[in-house]
Amino acid sequence: MCAKVASGSRFERSKPASKNLPMSLVMRLPLKVSTATSNFMIGITAGASAAIYFRQGFIDPVLVGPVTRGTLGGAVLGAWMLPHLSTRWPRPFFARVVGFLGIEILWEAWCAWHG
Repeated sequence: MCAKVASGSRFERSKPASKNLPMSLVMRLPLKVSTATSNFMIGITAGASAAIYFRQGFIDPVLVGPVTRGTLGGAVLGAWMLPHLSTRWPRPFFARVVGFLGIEILWEAWCAWHG
């Protein structure tokens, strides 16, 4: 059962949540600010590593074009929508998602430890 559940790394999916949660709960930043800051940090990290990956030949330019356009379009749409959205429903939803990711990470660690 552990092999099926822990076949992929859930920690990679939880990295944005692990940045957002401390900023939102511990630092008492508003949810919109902590989400934007988390996305900015991820973008800076990706931008810094992109040149290295490109130089090593790990980036396919044919694939990067559409992905970049989609990312830019999503960022523009998100920036336009952000002032118009309420944080009433995302906060409890996000708390549940982070809780679920935490359980997945603990399960993956338990399976790795106990085989």
